[in-house]
Amino acid sequence: MKTKKLTQLASGTSSRIAQIRGGHRFLSRATSIGFTVGTKVLVLQNYRSLPLLVYLRNTQVAIDRNEAEKIDVDEL
Repeated sequence: MKTKKLTQLASGTSSRIAQIRGGHRFLSRATSIGFTVGTKVLVLQNYRSLPLLVYLRNTQVAIDRNEAEKIDVDEL
């Protein structure tokens, strides 16, 4: 599997979180909303000028593009 940034995935693509990079504050926030290594993520909407809309852990989450750049995923 090839690792990509979450922002590189097209709408409708499923993936699994491989790594989350960033400072303690970002890691704490990301973990608290469900972004943890090994979690399956479905990209619902990825328009280049808007936040990403993803589905994980039975919840829809909007994540800022700059934050999504710090999340590496393996496509399923």
